Amino acid sequence: MKSNIILSNRLEVASSLVDTSPCIDVGSDHGLLALFLENKGYKVYASENKIGPYNRLVNNLKENFSSITPLFIDGILKMPDDIKCIIILGMGGDTIYKILSEGRNRLNQIESIIIEPQSNFKMPISFLYENGFENIDSKLIYEKHYYPILKYVKGQDKIDDKFKYIALNYGFDLVRKRDSQLRVYLEIELEKLNNIEKLYELDSEKKNKKNEILNFLNSW
Repeated sequence: MKSNIILSNRLEVASSLVDTSPCIDVGSDHGLLALFLENKGYKVYASENKIGPYNRLVNNLKENFSSITPLFIDGILKMPDDIKCIIILGMGGDTIYKILSEGRNRLNQIESIIIEPQSNFKMPISFLYENGFENIDSKLIYEKHYYPILKYVKGQDKIDDKFKYIALNYGFDLVRKRDSQLRVYLEIELEKLNNIEKLYELDSEKKNKKNEILNFLNSW
């Protein structure tokens, strides 16, 4: 097993949230995160759902003399029974939601879930909140855009109702700990909304978003 696996900041942050195995890295790409976790002593499965990416994954695992099990599966419905940690990174929030909702019957066996939605954050965050998972750790990182990396375990998130909108859109843990990067991100979002408002009247959804962001920032 080669040991010189270098991760991007995004993958390194995600790896720091892993504390149990076996894990499945869904949509593993070249398997770098899976290889890094294997080096740390975790049992890992790496999956892809298209033949081209799957073949590249298999070849890279072989080149690194890895014992990671590659899986040619779509989502988590057919994942192995021993998996305790699900990792889904680098996908749109709607895709992460689809994977989790289609595989919801497999979530009973899961101890932790780590997600990194790159758009539409609310869909997977709301799904996990409504299905008995608590956001216990998180980090908002910047790689050309801002992305939340969120860790969940079984439990029930609680937060002041007046901040629930923000929590469901950006992550309960980031809101609870008043993450400094979250403030920067929300200020950018607010500026975008203000610029739109200079040209057009905001629709009800955007007005609500602006008001919720303002209320949250004013509570800092």
